[in-house]
Amino acid sequence: MLADPDAVAFVGQLEGFFKFLIPLFERERRSYVNVGIGCTGGRHRSVAIAGRLQESFSVLGYQATVTHRDLNRQ
Repeated sequence: MLADPDAVAFVGQLEGFFKFLIPLFERERRSYVNVGIGCTGGRHRSVAIAGRLQESFSVLGYQATVTHRDLNRQ
């Protein structure tokens, strides 16, 4: 899924957005940011994107925790 050109572009836009936004939050002395990623259709796109963003934050030196809200939901 992350090899799809649209997905690559989407994730790139998100990464750029957070590269811009997080330093602004730090300047305001914010200690955390909550990000929610959701999708429909049961194809786990939000799971893949959340994992990729976690990796991106880590590369930038930030700690990121991913929690899958509906993992145990039936």
